[in-house]
Amino acid sequence: MNEYDDAYAAHENFFGTDPEPMLLQFLNLISPSHPVLDIGAGQGRNAFYLARQGLPVIAMDSSIQSARILRKAASEKKLSLSVVHGDVRSYEPEQPLSAILLFGLFQLISRSDIQLLVSRIRDWTIVGGLVFVTAFSTKDSGIRMLSEKWNETEPHSFVNGRGDVQTWLEPDEILTLFHGMKVLHHREGPGKWHRHGDGPQEQHAMIEAVFQA
Repeated sequence: MNEYDDAYAAHENFFGTDPEPMLLQFLNLISPSHPVLDIGAGQGRNAFYLARQGLPVIAMDSSIQSARILRKAASEKKLSLSVVHGDVRSYEPEQPLSAILLFGLFQLISRSDIQLLVSRIRDWTIVGGLVFVTAFSTKDSGIRMLSEKWNETEPHSFVNGRGDVQTWLEPDEILTLFHGMKVLHHREGPGKWHRHGDGPQEQHAMIEAVFQA
């Protein structure tokens, strides 16, 4: 079972309802000529927003509960939204993409998988296409607490007994990963205070960036 299945079943808007601010800021640069791929779409806060703007969207998530929610809402709201239930590590899009959303994904996959995904993204994205990224920085206090309980398999990348992964990126590492792409936005520092579902308030050291192919 995916770690988010229970959370999505219990909370209608586990990660909130508002789309990421970066998405709003650079929306006008996303071409409607090709689909947008939202990897780790969750309950659809970003995918639904884009589809409502008339953009074709592919919403992907490894959670079966997420896939059910996305398909039901897309049908009811008659949105141009395709849903893929699967693992991004084995996914191959059927056509080039105008934008790729990687909101909150990098902290949930290994460092090796991040590097592999970035190399594939370069082939998937049209010229002028955008890549949106958020990730956790090694300045985040959570890395110290988790390192005492989980096994570090790669630098700043940890795995527990169930196979769950948590990865933090070093400062400015995001720029190295996407070297050669135009940097439209890059910020590293404290994220906003927030909560997931009815959990406690929390804040992370965040990395956010927008790149253009």
